[in-house]
Amino acid sequence: MIRLSFVPPAPIRRLRDLTRYRVALVADASAEKNRDEKLLEDAQIKLSVVASDIRSVATSS
Repeated sequence: MIRLSFVPPAPIRRLRDLTRYRVALVADASAEKNRDEKLLEDAQIKLSVVASDIRSVATSS
């Protein structure tokens, strides 16, 4: 006989879905940031020399 597959309870399945979704969103955001930086470098604008993160927002106090 074949053993039945383990199906976790609904809350665990929802948590896993949310975790997978978050990982995908972070990957998409990183890819978009890299595309932006590459576009600027292709235009001979090298911001990474001046700023460690080109998408960060500086606030003055």
